[in-house]
Parts: sequence; C-alpha cells; structure tokens
Amino acid sequence: MKQIITLLILLQCLCTHAQTADSVFARMKNIKAAAIKGRIHADGKLNEPQWDSTAGITGFTQLEPDEGRPSAFQTRVKVLYDQKNLYIGCIAGFDDGLTRLRVPSLKRDFSYRQHDMFAVCMDGFNDRRNSMTFACNAGGAQKDYLAYDDQLFDSEWNGLWSVKTSVNDSAWCAEFVIPWKTLRYNNDSAVASFGINFLRVKRSANEVSVWSPYPRLFGFNRMEYAGKLSGIKLPRNLLNLQVLPYVLVSRETEKSAGIRNEVNTVHSGGDIRMGFRSGTALDLTYNTDFAQAEADVQVHNISRSSVYYPEKRSFFLENASLFGAGLNGDGENGIGGSVYLLPFFSRRIGIGSNGEMLPIKVAGKFVNRNSRSSAGCMFIRQGAYDTIAAGNAFIGRMTQNIGHSSHIGLFTSYTQKQDKQSRDNYTIAIDGFTRLGEKQSINALYTQSYLGRNSPAGHAGFLQYIYTSGRLNAWFTQSFNDKRYRPDLGFVSRQGTVSFSPGFIFNIYTANNKTIRSFQPGIQSQSFFNSERFAIQESEITIYPVWINFQKGGNFIFSVRNLTEQADSGLMVFDMQLPRGRYNFTRYAIAGSSDPSRRISYSARIENGAYYNGRLCAADLAFNITPLQYLTLHFNVNLNAFSNTGTGHVSKMYALFTSAAEFIPTTKIQFTGLYQHSSYQRNEGLSVKFSWEYLPLSFIHLVYNFKSVREPAKIIQDAAIVKAGLVKQF
Repeated sequence: MKQIITLLILLQCLCTHAQTADSVFARMKNIKAAAIKGRIHADGKLNEPQWDSTAGITGFTQLEPDEGRPSAFQTRVKVLYDQKNLYIGCIAGFDDGLTRLRVPSLKRDFSYRQHDMFAVCMDGFNDRRNSMTFACNAGGAQKDYLAYDDQLFDSEWNGLWSVKTSVNDSAWCAEFVIPWKTLRYNNDSAVASFGINFLRVKRSANEVSVWSPYPRLFGFNRMEYAGKLSGIKLPRNLLNLQVLPYVLVSRETEKSAGIRNEVNTVHSGGDIRMGFRSGTALDLTYNTDFAQAEADVQVHNISRSSVYYPEKRSFFLENASLFGAGLNGDGENGIGGSVYLLPFFSRRIGIGSNGEMLPIKVAGKFVNRNSRSSAGCMFIRQGAYDTIAAGNAFIGRMTQNIGHSSHIGLFTSYTQKQDKQSRDNYTIAIDGFTRLGEKQSINALYTQSYLGRNSPAGHAGFLQYIYTSGRLNAWFTQSFNDKRYRPDLGFVSRQGTVSFSPGFIFNIYTANNKTIRSFQPGIQSQSFFNSERFAIQESEITIYPVWINFQKGGNFIFSVRNLTEQADSGLMVFDMQLPRGRYNFTRYAIAGSSDPSRRISYSARIENGAYYNGRLCAADLAFNITPLQYLTLHFNVNLNAFSNTGTGHVSKMYALFTSAAEFIPTTKIQFTGLYQHSSYQRNEGLSVKFSWEYLPLSFIHLVYNFKSVREPAKIIQDAAIVKAGLVKQF
C-alpha cells in the first residue's frame, strides 16, 4: 500500500505542463454583467428595458461540423444581475424556417443531441475545475448538472432555477433566472468574476457552437478554456434554506399461492438543506424519500458482471460526485471496459438485496467545497425491516486540489448492524487524478475493506491512463479486487478479478462532405483473471474496421469480436448451465442509428456467431416515434436466440419487450407510461405516472405500478401511490 500511496502523490506532483493562471486568463473572452434595478418578468421575450442596458456578446465558433469556423447562425447572449438573481438572455437566430426547429420533447434533462438548445456553464470558484451547467431547449425544457474536472458529473442534480422561451419567425429566445442561492461561488470580495461559457446546438444542421472555443475532443466543462464573466457585485452571506417535505399515500397488494395481502400506508418525511456560505451546506433527512415514483428499467444480462442501477433519491443525489470516487464501467465507448469499482454506492443504503425498501429513519450530510479542497461526511440511521437488523452508517470524504489540474482524495466508510450475527464493516480508500498537459490524464485508486476489527483486509484498486487528441483516443485501465474485498456500502461488478482494458479509436474527420462527418475505426479489448490463481476467466478483443458518423447525427458500425471464455462449474446464462471448459469463439455485429431528432428515428444492433458450446443471435432494436411535438412513443426489443447451447444443448429464445409513452403538453405537466414483458420467468411490469410541477421542483405524482412473475412461482404485485412534495427556498 505504501508504494501505491507514493505513486499517487508523485502523480499529483506532475503539474509542470499545467498553464499558469495568468496565461489562461490572458486569452479569455470577456462578458460584462450589467447591474439592474426593477423587476424582470421572465417570459422568454427579453422585452424589458433592462435588457437594452447591454449589447451582449456574439461571435460563436463551431465545434461541429467544421471546427474553428464561425457559426453559420447568429447567437447573442446578455447577462444581467440584481441582489437576488443572475439573468441570462439568449437570442438564437435561424434563417431556415420554423419547420427546421427541433423540439421533440419537453421532458426535463433531455438528450442535447436531439434538440435545438442553449447552455451556460459557470465556474464560480474560478479554479477552472468546478462548473454548474444550466441548459434549455427551444420549448423551455430544463437540463442541469454539476461537473468537476470535466471528469466527475452529478448528472441527476436538479437546481432551483427557471427559464422561459419564446419563438418568432427568425429566432428563438431564452430567459434564465438563476438565484444566487442556487449558485456556488467564492464571496471573499465584493466585486467578482466567474469562469463562463455558452453553447448552442442547431439541430437541423447538426451544428454545435460555443462562445469561448475549445478543442472538440474535450467537453463543454473543461473550464480552462472558458471565458470570463466580470463586473459582478456579489451579495454577501446569503443563507440558503430549503425545506423539502413530502407526503405519500399508497395501497399495495400481493397475490402469491392463492393468498392475498394488502397493505395501506401513509408516509411523511422530508429534507432540510442549509447553505451557510456558497460552498458549505448541511442536509438533513427524516424518513427519506425513496423515489417510489421512479421505476427501474429491466435488462436481460448475459454477461458475468452485475447490473448497475443509478441512484434516484434526492438526498443522495446532492453532491454525489464528491462521494463518487472510483471506476465507473463505461462499456459503450470502451474507456475502463465494463468494470465498476466503487467504494461507495448509495443504493446500498436503504435498499435490500431483493429491492425491498429499508426504512431510513434519519440521515445527515455536511459538505464544504471551495477552490482548494472539498470535504463531506454522511451519517445514516437505518431501521429494522423483517429479518434485517437496524444499523448505522458513516461516510467521510476529502479531496485536495494540487496545482491547476490534479487532486488527491481520501475516503472512509463504516457500517454497524445491531444484531449478533453481523460484523461491522470498514472501508478506506485513497485516490488521485492528474492531467499531464492537455491530452493525457491518469486516474488511480487503492482501497481496503475489513469485516470486523481483527479480520484480514480485502484489497482493490485501479490505474487508468487516457490519451485524447483530435486524431486519437487511447486508454489503458487496470483494476483488481480480491474475494475478501466486500465493502458494505460499495459496488463491485465482478468479484475476485484482475482486469486489463486497453484500446484506441482513430478520429478521422472529413472536409466538405455533406453526408459523412467522420470515421472512427478502432480496437477495444478487455481481459479478466482470477485474483488468486491469476487464471484467465474471460478475454475479448473487438475490432471496429468500419465506424461511420453521418452529418445528420446517425452512424453505422461493423465490428468483429473474438472471445476466450473459461467456464467454471455453476456458470449460468438465464436458466442454462454452461459446460465446464475453455472456449474460443468469434462473433460479428452490425449497428446503426438514424437522426435522433426526426419524428421517426431508430437504432439497431445485431450480433451473431458462436457462443460457448453453441451459437447466439442477439438483437437490440429501438424505435422512437413523435407523431406530435408533445407525444413520444418508444419501442425497444431485446432478443437472445440460443442454439445448441449449455449442458442440455438447448435452443431457446428470450425476449424483452419495452414500450414507453410520454405525453408532455407543458414543461410542468407530464403523463408517462412504461410497459415491459420478459419471456424469461414470464415477467411483466407496468408503471403509469402523472406528474405536475406546481412550483419549481415541487411535484404532485399519481402512480400506478403493476408487476407479475409467473416462474418459478406466480406472484402478482400492484401499488397505487399518491405523492406530494414541496421545495420552499428561504
């Protein structure tokens, strides 16, 4: 462990390539905020006289499709402020007609590639590392998230702010109202400046442009390339107090073996959030909101890794990235492979191994973040449920910034169960991140867990190197965890393994091609070994000789995948046991997608070839239909057809059908429905929800959930839920 800690410290000291603050700010663009008096009525029209007090800025530069060229569309941005709010106005011009404006949905946290949208990111600490992003589409739907080092993201975070939009024949306009209490910033001086950048997507042209340009290989939240917002006289020592009570009434029934059980319950509870300074906050929760209005989507998992489900409870979403040190499996683009190694995973709190909700009686969280460091801690009191004993949990986290692009962090957690059969669990971790210039980064973590005070330690960790340039993306990730590493509050996708995940992708951009935007051929690979004997468990290498990205947003991919699998006794896929032995086989896949902003769009992936001792044809087919602007229908079919597979040489097909409907007539009202049917165990589920956001982030939900499992025993469950929540800021 000493060697790894020494390595992490050395990595943090490799900051000689980082730019000085003076050189970065010297090349920054600047926008000056205008102080105003009088009320602004936010209606998206920017027709109040206060907006005429500043000319604003223009001059956006393309990231896509022609990097570095001026945007083909005029965009003007203005910034105003008073002692309560920051106001941002955007006039997004177009000359191709209203019919080319793309707003397929008014759902919050929309996919930015599908919409005409505008976004602003702000670095209130001026450390070129932290950022808050606020975005809207042309219909006024909101999207927001927090980012740190353009690496860790609180994508599920919802801030308290508002935006209105309007559309005329030549432009659409957006009017943001962001309370100072929602923002995070240094208030050490009376007159301040923020790092800031603006982004616009003109979807019909598939153009992405920004005000302060940066290389398109990076993300919008690389704040060292941001501009500067100056001339702000900040309000001082604002107390940000938010009260979030909720009431839930439910009726739940279950039918099993001819016996019917019905439970009627009334729950109440809520959160209190207090921001003493812009970077210091205390969260308290009583009878934690379990996000019962949200439904997890089923998947058919044919891999050896456990399925990762995201957190949805508001108490744990706030400042989630601070506590989120670890390796997040990102199999879609290959970086890190499919490995998840997280010392802390909040869904381990209050949710049992079978998905049952365990009562969280009370919990508290304290966080302090500034330009130099971040620290936080949580305490949770979990109540008893059925045969599961009550217990306590503590989580502590601290990070220290080093230079302009590195940090080192410490983590600890402790769980205590109040029964004689369970032993206390301890987890500690040290992690680090550094950028070696603009294109290279190294991320590392080492962690131990202990089951009881005198038990041997379990060990885990990873080291990840990433190289990103305009022509090449390359990475190497190595992770390990032994069978004794079992953090009560963590998540490990594969226990007792050592993994290696190298790969690279070439970026070949075309010039003046109206159909094809780029080619991205590459190779991705991943290997797993037993951590005790270092015997191979699984190895695969995937070659992408054809990867074409089209100008309209679709793509076409052809891949060849070679796999080596060591099947040990007891290895199962669905209900088929695989025969022991080592297998080497090849599989072929084609995938493609269309323009996701069109009224009808699709994505498809079909893979065929050998599979252990048999064959497997797998397909994922998805269709999105938007017959009306406010109505979207989603259909997805996942098929797995096995031939002559397993010890019984069986031929079976398992299908998972998912359909969803979204009717969102306004940004405040939405009707959604989700239906899933799985031929495996003959499962089906239905979730129907009505949501009304009657005040910002204050919802009334009406929910009906139904679930039926027919194998191995018939069980039918349904629940009706009425839930009302309020967010009040003082």
